[in-house]
Amino acid sequence: MKSNDALHVLIHSMSKSEKRHFKIYQGSGKKSNYIKLFDAIDKQEEYNEDQLKVKFKNEKFVKHIHVIKNQLGEKILTSLREFHREKNPNQLILDKIADADILYQRGLYDMSFKYLEKARELIEEHESYGLFINYYSAKVLLWQKEGMLKTSEEELNHISEEASDFLDYQQSHIDMLKVSQLLNKKAKTVGYPRNEKERKVFEDIMSATIMTDISKVKTTKAKFNFYTNYSFFYLLTGQKELCLENNLKAIEAIEQKALSNNSFVLDYIRGLSNLLYLTITFKDFDYYKSIKEKLKNVTTIASHDSSTKKLGDLKLIELQYLTLTNSEIETSRIQELINELEEWIQKTEITPNDKTTMTYYVAVAYFMLKEHDTCLDKLYPLIDNQKGKINPLFLSVYLLVLLCHYELKNYEYLNSLLRNTKRTLLNQNLYGSFETEVFNYIRKGCMYDKDPKKMKKYKQALLKQIQETPKEEASALFYFNYERWLNES
Repeated sequence: MKSNDALHVLIHSMSKSEKRHFKIYQGSGKKSNYIKLFDAIDKQEEYNEDQLKVKFKNEKFVKHIHVIKNQLGEKILTSLREFHREKNPNQLILDKIADADILYQRGLYDMSFKYLEKARELIEEHESYGLFINYYSAKVLLWQKEGMLKTSEEELNHISEEASDFLDYQQSHIDMLKVSQLLNKKAKTVGYPRNEKERKVFEDIMSATIMTDISKVKTTKAKFNFYTNYSFFYLLTGQKELCLENNLKAIEAIEQKALSNNSFVLDYIRGLSNLLYLTITFKDFDYYKSIKEKLKNVTTIASHDSSTKKLGDLKLIELQYLTLTNSEIETSRIQELINELEEWIQKTEITPNDKTTMTYYVAVAYFMLKEHDTCLDKLYPLIDNQKGKINPLFLSVYLLVLLCHYELKNYEYLNSLLRNTKRTLLNQNLYGSFETEVFNYIRKGCMYDKDPKKMKKYKQALLKQIQETPKEEASALFYFNYERWLNES
């Protein structure tokens, strides 16, 4: 069995509308071998070629299944390219250049020139400077023709300068991405710098010429990456205010373009996501207020299909923020996000892990809204589908189930549920000092529900345990705000 088969991964990454387009693209009428194989692989949770060979044992194509798989992959890519053509600026630019070449081959040089100019305008509009070489190469062919030799020296100088500028723009974009990659790579190997030697590693990266002067950065995307790189650097070096300040500058640098041009939407969403992560990390919640309206409006500008996953991630991070922080519960916004995420989960092809994470935080949101029965309705299917070793997220799922029944005062049922859950966690070596204190609080709560003085003592003990337990030793603290729950309980 081969679970990482490329074609299987490609088919399962497609949305429902993409799959429908592929089948239409292949034509109506009798099912082709490609559609038969496509449907069979689409139904497999894990790729199993032996199963396919048995299913299609009477089909001639099964003898050459690797050949037809390659052909199917090519057809899927062609279909996807066609499906997203109007929303892909790079494809539109290449189409204009291809159209210009067709006209050139037919001797229609004036028309060819007009299409090349349209391509150049799109390159500038979308900052797709990497495609300038395609445009420039096609234009050189036109200059070589007799009709274009009338171009003045002044015009030729302008075109040459333009070519130099465009290539500089692309180089600055590449340089920014290089700095970003180096920061991420060192962050993974070195981690947060603990001494001057480690700090200097990051300072040396930021001393690159392109990072020393913002005036040298000419394009919107490069400016966004300039400020994003500095925000990450200040995060690594523990400079909170500068980190947040540069993240806001990154958002401001790209916002206007993102509002009118889908080519910039993904970076805009990334900037907003980063800021939300930082507000959670630094517990600096004033910044959420400053971007709250941007978060609500971002859906209207994220019409590009490639923005879908990022947009779902952004909404999830906002929901995490609202449920994990100690700020006042914004009931209406939480409900909006629940509705948007539940609809998004239904409509979007996402991995099982992503679906589990999103469903869990939707459940947490229902818990915060005190809709505990609905919270349980979300949690139990996660437990039913859980396989293998319990990861930190699933530990939180089990604990949240206990909290729901505690809030619902299902005390008789809780006695047996506590025993069974404890046994499950012990078997997985997940029953530590923090979990012990949570279980103890719930157990005492069942016994002394009507004795607030005693419960206050147990609450203080659990709060103390939360404050004294490092998050790395109690992973459940990453996924639920127990302190907030206790203070509101």
